Order: sequence, then structure tokens, then C-alpha cells
Amino acid sequence: MQNTMAVTEIDFARKWLIELTLKDNNVIGKLELSKQNNHWIGHTEEGPVKVSIDGSSIALTIDSRNLEGFVFERNLTGKLLGDEITGTYYVVGTENSAAKTASWIGRCIKIPATKGTSILAPSLLIFLACGYLSPDGILDNSQWI
Repeated sequence: MQNTMAVTEIDFARKWLIELTLKDNNVIGKLELSKQNNHWIGHTEEGPVKVSIDGSSIALTIDSRNLEGFVFERNLTGKLLGDEITGTYYVVGTENSAAKTASWIGRCIKIPATKGTSILAPSLLIFLACGYLSPDGILDNSQWI
């Protein structure tokens, strides 16, 4: 059951496991969001992420590269409810995008604590669990990182 209490911007300042739905394969990775000096900062395995947050709404721009080094962006928008963000995304910078608009979900990363409770995971460097993925959704597992 999801928490229906009012969401504030600070509720985004966590570590997230995100999953982007694609035609044949999903992309799974981690995202870290924090607020420093009144500015939102985001990081994934690809590096810094552009972040815009307004109440319970979020917009992210994630720079990505395919195996050939071609740069493209994934633009995500979503709403936070409890420990989940749900929304849609689209790819910019490629003519052959299989997913013009698709869905994504972010789940707060928690780790077990000592007394049967849970706390937010302490540190995070980002990875893509699915290997390298081109902007058109073609998965290449031969290049694991």
C-alpha cells in the first residue's frame, strides 16, 4: 500500500533504482538525487543528471551513449507517491528511436538495518544492470561494466 501523505520536494533526496520500459528489454540503473545550496543534483552511471523538481513532480535529462559513442538524451518526467516515482520518458538525439514515449518507474533503495527496520542505502555509484543499450532499445550484453 502506498503512502498517500503530502509529498514535498525533499522527499526526492534519496537513492533510487529506476527502470525504463523499452520495446524488447528494460533498462535498470541507479539514480541519486540530493539538494545542495538550493540546487538539485542528480547522478547516474553516465554522470551528472539535469534535475527539475516542483512539489511532487520531477523532470530529468540523462545523457547517454551507445557502443559507437553516439550521444543522446533520455528525458524523464514523473510524479512521486510514497517511495515510488512513476512517469514517462522519451529519447532525444536519434532518428531511430524505438520508444517515442515509454514508461519508467523509480523505487527508493532501502537496505536492511540491524533491528528489522530499513534505512536508505548509504552510497551510490551508478551502473546499468542490463549492459549497454542503444537509443533504439537494442541491448548488447557483450560489454558489461
